[in-house]
Amino acid sequence: MILAQDVRSELVSQIPSEAFHIPTNRIVFDALRELDGSNSAFDFHIVKKWLTDTGRLAEVGGAEGLSSLWDFVPTSANWEFYAETVKENYQRRNVILQVQKLTADMYDQHAEFKNGLSEHVETILTKLVLDIPRVAKAFKGHILDTLNQIEAETQPQSIVGARFGVTSLDTAVGGIRPGEYVVICAETSGGKSALALSLILNEAKRGIPVVVFSLEMSPIQVVKRMLANDGQLSMKTLRSGLLTERDFPKLTQSADRLSKLPIHCEEGYNMSISQIVSRVRLLKVRHNVGLVVVDYLQLISAGIRGSSREREIAEVSRRLRLLALELGIPVVALSQLNDQGYLRESRAIGHDADTIINIEESESDDAFVKDVVLIKNRNGRCGETVKLKFHGEYMTFEDAKR
Repeated sequence: MILAQDVRSELVSQIPSEAFHIPTNRIVFDALRELDGSNSAFDFHIVKKWLTDTGRLAEVGGAEGLSSLWDFVPTSANWEFYAETVKENYQRRNVILQVQKLTADMYDQHAEFKNGLSEHVETILTKLVLDIPRVAKAFKGHILDTLNQIEAETQPQSIVGARFGVTSLDTAVGGIRPGEYVVICAETSGGKSALALSLILNEAKRGIPVVVFSLEMSPIQVVKRMLANDGQLSMKTLRSGLLTERDFPKLTQSADRLSKLPIHCEEGYNMSISQIVSRVRLLKVRHNVGLVVVDYLQLISAGIRGSSREREIAEVSRRLRLLALELGIPVVALSQLNDQGYLRESRAIGHDADTIINIEESESDDAFVKDVVLIKNRNGRCGETVKLKFHGEYMTFEDAKR
């Protein structure tokens, strides 16, 4: 960094100052970073002045200490090797510190853990695994990421994030981005599971690993719906078992396609939010899961003793929101509506969600048409209504104008 401007500019966005274990090196790195950011001239005397002005020259051993560091560097040719060494040792120290802290927690008989002992341990260990490849990103890096996303979003017909596979709805929503929490709501049998199914199958067919938590249906019931959707098989036929000769080839072909998809179907009956969070973290590490779907929100236990149901659901919603942010993946939760058409049992759901998709009955002459209303949408137009055809027999949605 001392010898080459391009190396200096490259590394200030890759390495945080705390990556340097020796305090002297950390202070000099801060000086180089500040001077690089101000685009000022750069030599020994300017660095010395910056350290003097900030009262830190003595901390690096004075002018003599700075001079010895300056004269030590023979060439900038091997900077990438040196940078990787610094980053790896920084990551190793972080692991050591976290494991030491965890060990101390386990020895402390009086320690209390908000979400239980097992989740406390799993949170720390999962975070360590997820963080090992990464070093804290400087603000320049966030600006570059933002520009890249803006460029992607300005491309014609470009939709960023997870999609339902239904053109008009995907265009209106604008894609479900990593780290976002989306709620799909409807009255009982209103089509919310079918719409979520479209999202699950569309993403899995794009090669995105998906985890589904079904708290209302068994995995067999979920798979039947997937077979109906993918193979255009009647749910009535699949439930009764009265398949025709024409149905069997469609069934076997659909089963073969589905078996190759990266879908993890979890039987979620009586699961708590802590169990769901723990399972998603594990699947993120093992299979790099890129989408979580929970069906449905009101059936999840928050594990808060003596609490009102509204407070419990608010806690479940908050934890799902935090899970999306922590792992940087979309989390989609289904929710029932009450008799007044509001999100059932907690208004906190509406506050937490980035997008709320409400499926309503339509006044269209076509009995199959549903109004899909974006009552909240941080990425696109809020309040927009998209008309979709719902084929309950096949568990599919499609554009109404097709």
